[in-house]
Amino acid sequence: MGLAQANVLKSDAYAQSLGYDAALPFGNVHNQFLNEWVQFGLLGGSLFAAGIVWLFVIAIRKKDFLLFVFLVIESLFFLVEVPLDRAQGIVFFMFCISILVASQKARLGGESNKERIGNQTTATA
Repeated sequence: MGLAQANVLKSDAYAQSLGYDAALPFGNVHNQFLNEWVQFGLLGGSLFAAGIVWLFVIAIRKKDFLLFVFLVIESLFFLVEVPLDRAQGIVFFMFCISILVASQKARLGGESNKERIGNQTTATA
């Protein structure tokens, strides 16, 4: 089970145990993977990590260099920041993943369409 609220670090009790009068000024663990585990427990953290691994598998199987590089950069960024806690981070990540996956499918679809057109031309001739 997760804590549901990752802002546990802001609690006054925690701040007082460290000798401060008020809550600490930070609210996340600065690691997206660890943050998902803290917020959503072992199951949620595992599902998040599995989703990232699944995207890596897609990039490797399809030999999609751009998707692979994007995932490496984002995964490294996830180790030092929690961008998916903000709306801008979610929109950026999902937009880039959508564009990269869709463009990869379009490239594959485009090749098969050319082959179909070529086969139709030779069949009618």
